Amino acid sequence: FQEVASAIIAGDPLLDENARAPISAFGREAAKQAALEAQSDVLRDLSDEAGVFFFYRSDCPYCHAQAPVLEFLARETGFRVIAVAMDGLPLPGGEFPNYVVDRGQSEKLGVRGVPAMFLVRPPEDAIPIGQGLLPYTDVVERMVNQAHASGWI
Repeated sequence: FQEVASAIIAGDPLLDENARAPISAFGREAAKQAALEAQSDVLRDLSDEAGVFFFYRSDCPYCHAQAPVLEFLARETGFRVIAVAMDGLPLPGGEFPNYVVDRGQSEKLGVRGVPAMFLVRPPEDAIPIGQGLLPYTDVVERMVNQAHASGWI
């Protein structure tokens, strides 16, 4: 029975679960790689019209940890990251030396804690990515999800 069932499933893509979603580790890895490449393409296209606001405080250890993640994002995807100093001071590690001082942007966007990141599309659109320390994978996943939910992509 098992041999006949296997033969029937192998010959009919509608019955073969592997045709819908890869079951093997090899297939899952290929699907994962294809998804990452598609995500990279979307991010590069999005970076042509959008950037990231990064709100921080110079005395915040989580902000110090988030800064290199966002520098990597800028290098890998082309996103422009604008660091906004809520206390008016630079980050002690020297990241984002061209930071700007908060002049009410944080209040307008509802920043409650730092680090805070927003996906921004000039002149007026800003959507939250997150408030709190996030790893790179979460940052890019949230950027894509938020841009899609907002109709940007």
